[in-house]
Amino acid sequence: MTQRLLLALWLLAGLFQPALAQSLSDWPNKAKFAIDTTPEGGNLRSALQQFVLPLRLHTGNFDFKAAKPDGTDLRFVAADGKTVLPHRLEAFDAANELAVAWVQVPSIAPATRDQFIWVYSGNPKADAPPAARLYDARTPLVVRFGEPLANEGGGQAELVGTGVGIEPSGVAGRGGKLAAGGTLVAQGTDVKIGADGATASAWVRGIGTGASGAVLTLAGERSRIEVAVANGVPSLRVVQQAAAGAPATPATAPAAATAALSADRWQLLAVVVGADRVVLLVDGAEVASVAAKVPEQPVRMTVGGGPAFDVDDVVLATVARVPEYLRATFASQGPDNAMIGLAQEEAGEISHFKILVDNLTLDGKIVIYLLAVMFVIATWVIIAKAISLQRAARANARFLEAFRSTGDEAFLAPTFGAASVGAAGASSTFTGSPLYAMFEAASGQVRARVPDGASDVEHARGTIGPKSMASIRAAIDATLVREGNRLNRLIVLLTIAISGGPFIGLLGTVVGVMITFAAIAAAGDVNINAIAPGIAAALLATVAGLAVAIPALFAYNWLAAKIKELVSEMQIFSDELVSRIAETFER
Repeated sequence: MTQRLLLALWLLAGLFQPALAQSLSDWPNKAKFAIDTTPEGGNLRSALQQFVLPLRLHTGNFDFKAAKPDGTDLRFVAADGKTVLPHRLEAFDAANELAVAWVQVPSIAPATRDQFIWVYSGNPKADAPPAARLYDARTPLVVRFGEPLANEGGGQAELVGTGVGIEPSGVAGRGGKLAAGGTLVAQGTDVKIGADGATASAWVRGIGTGASGAVLTLAGERSRIEVAVANGVPSLRVVQQAAAGAPATPATAPAAATAALSADRWQLLAVVVGADRVVLLVDGAEVASVAAKVPEQPVRMTVGGGPAFDVDDVVLATVARVPEYLRATFASQGPDNAMIGLAQEEAGEISHFKILVDNLTLDGKIVIYLLAVMFVIATWVIIAKAISLQRAARANARFLEAFRSTGDEAFLAPTFGAASVGAAGASSTFTGSPLYAMFEAASGQVRARVPDGASDVEHARGTIGPKSMASIRAAIDATLVREGNRLNRLIVLLTIAISGGPFIGLLGTVVGVMITFAAIAAAGDVNINAIAPGIAAALLATVAGLAVAIPALFAYNWLAAKIKELVSEMQIFSDELVSRIAETFER
């Protein structure tokens, strides 16, 4: 009898799957999402069954314009392309192109990236799918906040909220906001610690340093499990209550975590009641535990009662979840969403850039490597010259301010500023200033022509004649030319990149096209599919040449304008310097 029943079910499944596959052909659009259970994603070490995870849809991974405005045409399909998965839309905002859907995956394998979910859309005739149960019988309570509060789990539970508001930006869709002292209470025959233990979890935000009070409580007739925070640090406490006629059981000492919760981000707080101990986990990692055997019993689950905080996705399961389950919950639901993402391009899809690179000939590769070296050199020159010119402009500004505020004694001092502003910082303050270099050349000429011992202007007036002034002007002009050459140093490398880059790239393209046509001639067969990749790869050399030349051209024009400004400033200062020396020292 059992064999006949299984055979009948198998035949029905065989008839149903083709019909389902045929029906999905009415959905023209689909997106592929990957489930990553490697250490970089969910970090699973064992398989999970009937796991519910959120898919966050947005502009970058889903075409909202192709879907119905209310999202009722969405279908979530397993990797086989046939099995439609149960789902529930938490939110679907076509105007802002944001949506969150909760999807039940039959099984998730550990340490792999080869698991996928297809999202089908674009069928205007599709009706809303029938309501589906996402959670198994071992998950009687799932609260995701709305108005009114509702239980989406698989059991009966009475929900009572006091001081509970709506938080629009929950961890996935809308969440709740608990005022200080506010509580969310769930109770009923299905809300219990089962024979296989229990797992209570909630996403919380806003509990940071300074917050103290109750956060999560499971209170039964025989046991009470309390999670509280003191200055933001969570702790776990188990109180066993003696049955009637039994000796009293001492309370278990509380166990505290070593770090405070973060007030700025969502964190997953979970309590796992096992066979012989109770464990507190934060973001899927164990932070405290208490050795205690908690018997099977109905409980009153309370979230809140202490500080104000945001809450979302309150869940109670009548089984002690394995650590992998909570790690997967954190990785799939958390803000980083490390476990789920848009799948990379499918095998067989064309990568145009890969085609270009694979079809490059040896000469093309040499040209591109040469252009890469030119690009690096040009980039280094651009950065170095930009920094150098900026420093020179700033040093000029500092020097001019000091020069115009000092007396004529500065020309007689061994170092600029010794007579007025102090010489200690002169060597570093004006480093890189062309104006300072011109002044030093002029003041050296002045000191060489005034009488020895003339330490002030009054003793040095009238000591420089016209011929000496001509020599001083020549020294200033020579320094101006040298400083101008220093400012223009290495700029020639940019001109080489600008003029040489495109020609080198063109050379690579021409040689590549020649080789391609030579190969056609040798083969004696013209096939566009054969020659197109070679020609396209040859054109890549020209693109590389332009990529070197265009940034160098813009940078060259900008640097040339800056150098021109500095040279003009030097020419103006030259006239000012000569005039001041002549007025002070010429006879």
